Amino acid sequence: MREFIGAAAVWTAVICALPVFMIYTGGAEEAETGEEYRLGIGAEAVLTVYDPKTGEMGEMSLEEYTARALPAQVPCGTEAEAMKAQAAAARTYGVRRLMAGLTEDNGVKYHIARDSDNYQIWLTDSEIEMIWGEGGYEKALSAALATEGEILTYEGAPII
Repeated sequence: MREFIGAAAVWTAVICALPVFMIYTGGAEEAETGEEYRLGIGAEAVLTVYDPKTGEMGEMSLEEYTARALPAQVPCGTEAEAMKAQAAAARTYGVRRLMAGLTEDNGVKYHIARDSDNYQIWLTDSEIEMIWGEGGYEKALSAALATEGEILTYEGAPII
């Protein structure tokens, strides 16, 4: 029984540690390796967003999108480190959408639509407050900024 518990503990540690090794950090190494140039996306990246229900179009920075997508994906009481990991995953999705270019639908061009059947959606201020309570956006933005520029990659490409 002790061997089983020991083996389970080791495998749990390995599985939990794998995402840490896959996180790409857009810091000083980025300028040296040219990774930002290769991906073509920097900190000033802006997504064109579309809400098909209201017909509204807009622009959102990658970090704002990350903060607004986060409350749709995790409960408010989620541990800080888990929230940071989810922020990196949400940002990775945004980067993939930027790399894919604009989608055109009935003459409307956008990167991401508020359509949960086809996209990872973002929430409005009132939706975030309803789910996470007062100050929810600030909490999500804090997690997003704590991981600013980090995306998940495999062989140099965003995984999501």
